[in-house]
Amino acid sequence: MNSPEENPYASPCVDEIVLAEPGDIEIDNRDFYIESGKVVGVSRLHLPEVYFYCAADIVDDDSRRKCAKFYRRHREELRPPTVVRLFYSVCSGCASKDDAWTRRGSIVFNSQVVAAILSVVLIFELFSVIAIYESAESEFAIVVGAIVFFLLGLCGVAAFGAIVGCEYCSTKVSKTPKLVRFDGDMMVISRAGKKFCERYG
Repeated sequence: MNSPEENPYASPCVDEIVLAEPGDIEIDNRDFYIESGKVVGVSRLHLPEVYFYCAADIVDDDSRRKCAKFYRRHREELRPPTVVRLFYSVCSGCASKDDAWTRRGSIVFNSQVVAAILSVVLIFELFSVIAIYESAESEFAIVVGAIVFFLLGLCGVAAFGAIVGCEYCSTKVSKTPKLVRFDGDMMVISRAGKKFCERYG
Protein backbone atom coordinates (compact mmCIF):
# COMPACT_ATOMS: atom_id res chain seq x y z
CA MET A 1 0.00 0.00 0.00
CA ASN A 2 1.30 3.42 -0.88
CA SER A 3 0.16 6.77 0.36
CA PRO A 4 -0.84 9.26 -2.36
CA GLU A 5 1.69 12.01 -2.89
CA GLU A 6 0.94 15.00 -0.74
CA ASN A 7 0.87 18.62 -1.78
CA PRO A 8 3.84 20.25 -0.03
CA TYR A 9 2.07 23.62 -0.11
CA ALA A 10 -1.17 22.36 1.45
CA SER A 11 -1.97 22.18 5.13
CA PRO A 12 -0.14 19.39 6.92
CA CYS A 13 -1.74 16.01 7.53
CA VAL A 14 -4.15 15.99 10.43
CA ASP A 15 -4.86 13.24 12.93
CA GLU A 16 -7.93 13.92 15.04
CA ILE A 17 -9.15 11.84 17.99
CA VAL A 18 -12.71 12.60 19.11
CA LEU A 19 -15.40 10.91 21.14
CA ALA A 20 -17.68 8.87 18.91
CA GLU A 21 -21.03 10.55 18.29
CA PRO A 22 -24.35 8.72 18.76
CA GLY A 23 -24.86 8.92 15.01
CA ASP A 24 -21.68 6.92 14.50
CA ILE A 25 -23.17 3.79 16.01
CA GLU A 26 -24.03 2.53 12.54
CA ILE A 27 -21.53 -0.18 11.73
CA ASP A 28 -19.75 0.05 8.37
CA ASN A 29 -16.95 -2.47 8.66
CA ARG A 30 -15.99 -4.92 11.37
CA ASP A 31 -13.56 -7.13 9.47
CA PHE A 32 -9.90 -6.61 10.29
CA TYR A 33 -6.76 -8.59 10.98
CA ILE A 34 -3.47 -8.11 12.76
CA GLU A 35 -0.30 -7.92 10.70
CA SER A 36 3.09 -7.40 12.37
CA GLY A 37 1.43 -5.81 15.41
CA LYS A 38 -0.72 -3.47 13.31
CA VAL A 39 -4.46 -3.36 12.65
CA VAL A 40 -5.41 -3.71 8.99
CA GLY A 41 -8.96 -3.00 7.82
CA VAL A 42 -11.26 -0.87 5.71
CA SER A 43 -12.45 2.58 6.78
CA ARG A 44 -14.85 3.19 8.57
CA LEU A 45 -13.59 0.38 10.74
CA HIS A 46 -15.37 -0.41 14.00
CA LEU A 47 -13.15 -2.51 16.23
CA PRO A 48 -14.85 -5.01 18.58
CA GLU A 49 -16.34 -3.94 21.89
CA VAL A 50 -13.10 -4.62 23.72
CA TYR A 51 -10.49 -2.18 24.86
CA PHE A 52 -7.88 -1.07 22.33
CA TYR A 53 -5.00 -1.31 24.80
CA CYS A 54 -5.70 -3.95 27.47
CA ALA A 55 -8.05 -6.05 25.26
CA ALA A 56 -10.47 -6.64 28.15
CA ASP A 57 -14.18 -6.93 27.44
CA ILE A 58 -16.23 -3.81 28.16
CA VAL A 59 -17.77 -4.22 31.61
CA ASP A 60 -18.65 -0.69 32.74
CA ASP A 61 -20.39 2.42 31.50
CA ASP A 62 -17.31 4.61 31.98
CA SER A 63 -15.53 3.34 28.89
CA ARG A 64 -14.98 5.76 26.04
CA ARG A 65 -15.79 4.96 22.44
CA LYS A 66 -13.50 7.10 20.30
CA CYS A 67 -13.12 7.88 16.64
CA ALA A 68 -9.70 8.42 15.10
CA LYS A 69 -9.95 10.51 11.93
CA PHE A 70 -6.97 10.70 9.61
CA TYR A 71 -6.97 13.39 6.91
CA ARG A 72 -4.47 13.10 4.09
CA ARG A 73 -4.20 15.74 1.37
CA HIS A 74 -3.29 14.93 -2.23
CA ARG A 75 -0.91 16.65 -4.58
CA GLU A 76 -3.78 17.56 -6.90
CA GLU A 77 -5.31 20.74 -5.52
CA LEU A 78 -8.86 19.95 -6.65
CA ARG A 79 -9.02 16.53 -5.03
CA PRO A 80 -10.56 16.54 -1.56
CA PRO A 81 -8.43 15.05 1.19
CA THR A 82 -8.73 11.37 1.90
CA VAL A 83 -10.38 10.72 5.27
CA VAL A 84 -10.19 7.32 6.95
CA ARG A 85 -11.78 6.52 10.30
CA LEU A 86 -11.19 4.03 13.07
CA PHE A 87 -13.61 3.47 15.97
CA TYR A 88 -12.16 1.93 19.12
CA SER A 89 -12.79 1.73 22.86
CA VAL A 90 -10.71 2.88 25.82
CA CYS A 91 -11.53 1.58 29.30
CA SER A 92 -11.88 3.86 32.29
CA GLY A 93 -8.96 2.12 34.00
CA CYS A 94 -6.56 2.74 31.11
CA ALA A 95 -7.81 6.32 30.79
CA SER A 96 -7.27 6.93 34.52
CA LYS A 97 -3.74 5.52 34.35
CA ASP A 98 -2.95 7.70 31.35
CA ASP A 99 -4.28 10.78 33.15
CA ALA A 100 -2.20 9.93 36.22
CA TRP A 101 1.00 9.48 34.19
CA THR A 102 0.28 12.70 32.30
CA ARG A 103 -0.03 14.58 35.60
CA ARG A 104 3.21 13.06 36.85
CA GLY A 105 4.90 14.08 33.64
CA SER A 106 3.65 17.64 34.11
CA ILE A 107 5.02 17.73 37.66
CA VAL A 108 8.40 16.43 36.49
CA PHE A 109 8.46 18.94 33.63
CA ASN A 110 7.72 21.81 36.04
CA SER A 111 10.57 20.68 38.28
CA GLN A 112 12.81 20.64 35.20
CA VAL A 113 11.85 24.24 34.45
CA VAL A 114 12.58 25.27 38.05
CA ALA A 115 15.98 23.55 37.91
CA ALA A 116 16.80 25.32 34.65
CA ILE A 117 15.86 28.72 36.11
CA LEU A 118 17.93 28.10 39.23
CA SER A 119 20.86 27.04 37.05
CA VAL A 120 20.72 30.33 35.15
CA VAL A 121 20.57 32.29 38.42
CA LEU A 122 23.51 30.35 39.83
CA ILE A 123 25.56 30.89 36.69
CA PHE A 124 25.08 34.66 36.99
CA GLU A 125 25.95 34.40 40.69
CA LEU A 126 29.09 32.47 39.79
CA PHE A 127 30.19 35.21 37.40
CA SER A 128 29.65 37.74 40.18
CA VAL A 129 31.76 35.70 42.59
CA ILE A 130 34.54 35.37 39.99
CA ALA A 131 34.51 39.14 39.48
CA ILE A 132 34.75 39.71 43.25
CA TYR A 133 37.61 37.24 43.56
CA GLU A 134 39.55 38.80 40.69
CA SER A 135 39.17 42.26 42.18
CA ALA A 136 39.87 41.45 45.83
CA GLU A 137 41.12 37.85 45.88
CA SER A 138 38.85 37.28 48.86
CA GLU A 139 38.82 33.85 50.53
CA PHE A 140 35.12 34.38 51.18
CA ALA A 141 34.59 34.61 47.43
CA ILE A 142 36.31 31.23 47.03
CA VAL A 143 33.98 29.64 49.59
CA VAL A 144 30.91 31.17 47.98
CA GLY A 145 32.13 30.07 44.55
CA ALA A 146 32.55 26.49 45.78
CA ILE A 147 29.01 26.53 47.19
CA VAL A 148 27.65 27.93 43.93
CA PHE A 149 29.49 25.24 41.96
CA PHE A 150 28.01 22.58 44.23
CA LEU A 151 24.47 23.93 43.88
CA LEU A 152 24.93 24.26 40.13
CA GLY A 153 25.93 20.60 39.99
CA LEU A 154 22.84 19.63 41.98
CA CYS A 155 20.65 21.59 39.57
CA GLY A 156 22.30 19.84 36.65
CA VAL A 157 21.62 16.44 38.19
CA ALA A 158 18.03 17.45 38.95
CA ALA A 159 17.50 18.71 35.40
CA PHE A 160 18.91 15.50 33.92
CA GLY A 161 16.73 13.42 36.22
CA ALA A 162 13.69 15.46 35.21
CA ILE A 163 14.42 14.87 31.52
CA VAL A 164 14.65 11.13 32.12
CA GLY A 165 11.49 11.28 34.23
CA CYS A 166 9.56 13.09 31.50
CA GLU A 167 10.60 10.50 28.94
CA TYR A 168 9.65 7.67 31.28
CA CYS A 169 6.22 9.16 32.00
CA SER A 170 5.58 9.65 28.29
CA THR A 171 6.34 5.98 27.63
CA LYS A 172 3.73 4.95 30.19
CA VAL A 173 0.94 6.93 28.50
CA SER A 174 -1.01 4.98 25.87
CA LYS A 175 -0.34 6.37 22.41
CA THR A 176 -3.27 7.27 20.18
CA PRO A 177 -3.75 5.20 17.00
CA LYS A 178 -1.45 6.17 14.14
CA LEU A 179 -2.12 5.77 10.42
CA VAL A 180 0.94 4.01 9.02
CA ARG A 181 -0.22 3.75 5.41
CA PHE A 182 -3.39 3.48 3.35
CA ASP A 183 -4.60 2.55 -0.11
CA GLY A 184 -8.03 3.97 -0.85
CA ASP A 185 -10.13 2.97 2.16
CA MET A 186 -7.80 0.18 3.25
CA MET A 187 -5.67 1.36 6.16
CA VAL A 188 -2.93 0.09 8.43
CA ILE A 189 -3.04 1.36 12.01
CA SER A 190 -0.29 1.06 14.61
CA ARG A 191 -0.13 1.56 18.41
CA ALA A 192 -2.74 -1.02 19.34
CA GLY A 193 -2.07 -2.56 22.74
CA LYS A 194 0.09 -5.67 22.85
CA LYS A 195 -2.72 -7.64 24.48
CA PHE A 196 -5.15 -6.51 21.77
CA CYS A 197 -2.78 -7.74 19.06
CA GLU A 198 -2.26 -11.03 20.88
CA ARG A 199 -6.00 -11.55 21.25
CA TYR A 200 -6.80 -10.99 17.58
CA GLY A 201 -3.49 -11.90 15.98
